[in-house]
Amino acid sequence: MAPIRQSNVKRRKVSDKCRRKLSEQIQSRLRIVVKPSKVRLIPDTNDTHEWRVLPGQEEVYSSLFSKNLSEHPTSAHKKLSKGVGVIFEAAHATNYAENIPDAITSLHPEISFSAKIGQLEEENANLLRQLYECRENAVAESEHRQALEQRQALEQEVHQLYGTQQRLQEQVQHYAVTADFIKSNVSKYFQGLDKVLPMLEELRSGLSLGIPK
Repeated sequence: MAPIRQSNVKRRKVSDKCRRKLSEQIQSRLRIVVKPSKVRLIPDTNDTHEWRVLPGQEEVYSSLFSKNLSEHPTSAHKKLSKGVGVIFEAAHATNYAENIPDAITSLHPEISFSAKIGQLEEENANLLRQLYECRENAVAESEHRQALEQRQALEQEVHQLYGTQQRLQEQVQHYAVTADFIKSNVSKYFQGLDKVLPMLEELRSGLSLGIPK
C-alpha cells in the first residue's frame, strides 16, 4: 500500500502545481483572483475567464480543454503547467468581457497572444524592410565600387599608354638625330669624293703621259 500512497502524493503535487500556475495566469493576465481549487479548464456560464490557445496549437491542446482537471492524468497536468502563458493564456469570458469596466481592462499587465503576434508581424515587416534597404545599399555600394575599380583600371591603362607614347617619341627623336648625323656624314663623304676624284684623274693622266708606249 505504501507505493500507492506515494504515487498519490506525487500526483497530488503535480496537480496542485498545475492549478496554482493556472490560477497565477488568471490573476496575472486578468487581475481576477481565482483560487487554485476553483480553476476550471471548461468554464461555466458564471465564470469570468476562459482559455485561448495560440493559433496553430488548437488541435494539439483541444483534448486538454475537453475535460476537467480532475479527469486528466499526471502527464496532462505537466503539459498544462508547461504550456500556460506560452501555448495558451487566460482571457476574459465573452459575456464578461462585454460588461467589464474600462478601469479593469486597462490594468492588464501582459500582452495577449494576438497582440504579441501583431507585434511580431510588425517587427518582421520592419526587419524585412531593413533587410531590403541593406540589400539595396549593398548593391549600390557594389556597383559604385565596381565603377570606381573600372575607372582606376582605365586610368592606369591610359597612364601606361601615355608612358609608351613618350618612349616611342623619344625613340623617334633619337632615330631622327641619327638619320641627320648619317645624312651629314654622307654629304661630307660625297663632297670629299668630288674633290678627290679630279685629283685622281689628273694623277692618272700624268702617269699615262710619262709611260713610254
